[in-house]
Amino acid sequence: MTSPHVVTKIVQPSRSRLLIHRSRLVDFLHENIQRRLVLLCAATGYGKTSLLVDFAHATTLPVCWYSLEASDRDPQVFLEYLIASVQRSFPIVGERAQAVLSSGRSSWEAVLGALSAEIQDQIADPFVIILDDYYTVADSDAVNQVLDALTVRLPQKAHLIISSRTLPTRLALARLAVRHELVTLRVGDLQFTAEETQTLVRQNFGSLGISVIPPSGSGAQATP
Repeated sequence: MTSPHVVTKIVQPSRSRLLIHRSRLVDFLHENIQRRLVLLCAATGYGKTSLLVDFAHATTLPVCWYSLEASDRDPQVFLEYLIASVQRSFPIVGERAQAVLSSGRSSWEAVLGALSAEIQDQIADPFVIILDDYYTVADSDAVNQVLDALTVRLPQKAHLIISSRTLPTRLALARLAVRHELVTLRVGDLQFTAEETQTLVRQNFGSLGISVIPPSGSGAQATP
């Protein structure tokens, strides 16, 4: 898995100089990263990926990044990229899991078991796995089953953040919520405040003399 396309999917994006720092949301992620799953759910244009990039560059925790697309609906493909993402931050992890996956004789449960054991044995400190654009695979029952198992089987030191344009209703979110292991950021949280919108305009368009007045009493949608 060394092609340029593969690398693009598992490399943490660089932080653009045009990105504004949304401290209230980055702080929220810092404060809740100990949960099993943090879910960002809103339509395109609310800065989900930009927020995750900002957080990834701000946190001191190692970050394993995976940008999903429709071709990842195959659970084997999903697991291959997931392992590669973890290996990029922790090269000593994943060899056993990849061998189990490549054998073609074992279930995805066995692959997850091997990956979880390697993480437990080889990684000492907490880290984050970010799955961006989960909506592209959300209709795959097999991938949803893998992710549900992942939230159960991964050691507590592994924390998941998922972004999606739609609520992934096929995931066992109720189970996580009952255990207080889930926290969600939705449209109302991700909307740009008037102050954030003005900051965005001043930072990126000030030299053009452009100004934006957000609707009174509501946040503004923007794409940084």
